[in-house]
Amino acid sequence: MKTIHVTHQPIERMEDELLEAITRTLGRGGKVIIPSFALERAQEVIYALKRLKAKGHLANVPVYVDSPLTARLTEVFRLHPDCFDREAQGLLLGGDSPFDFDGLRYISAVEDLPGLASSGAILYPAAPNPFNPRTEISFRLTEPGRISLEIHDLAGRLVRTLISQQDLGMGLHHAEWDGRTDDGRVLASGVYFYRIEAGSFSDSKKMVLLR
Repeated sequence: MKTIHVTHQPIERMEDELLEAITRTLGRGGKVIIPSFALERAQEVIYALKRLKAKGHLANVPVYVDSPLTARLTEVFRLHPDCFDREAQGLLLGGDSPFDFDGLRYISAVEDLPGLASSGAILYPAAPNPFNPRTEISFRLTEPGRISLEIHDLAGRLVRTLISQQDLGMGLHHAEWDGRTDDGRVLASGVYFYRIEAGSFSDSKKMVLLR
């Protein structure tokens, strides 16, 4: 029987890499948004950002958690301090929270997105990714619009149309893809791209199908 040992990076190294990414993003005029649908992962990132903030590395940097699910799950975490490490438990005992700091905002509605989505839409990472047999694609509209959502293969060929010129209202929307073409053919493992068009806005992201 083969044993596989997994070594995790020290949290200090992870924080250094996170700080580097944020500094690079801010240098390009970007914003810090956590569009996370991964349970627990968002809380880890928020906690790391709080530690960086406490060290003075993120002064006056607004951070937005754009996931209603993450916002609700964070409230569940607050009710179970026994799941935290000693440092986080110390914060709670002192009346603080590992998931709050100045400049952090949890997004639960379109109205909570001031200036973040002037384009009219935000396309989120597919979850799960990699996936088998199906994955969910989520996007948020900050205004009603006519939407198309398509899947393309690595060569740019259209393999599936999930939404075709459909009028949708503002808010969070989801579409599921089962790794099949429009005519039901099962696609092979590989890299695929999902693309959204909403008026003059368009965006695409990568996902990996593993059979």
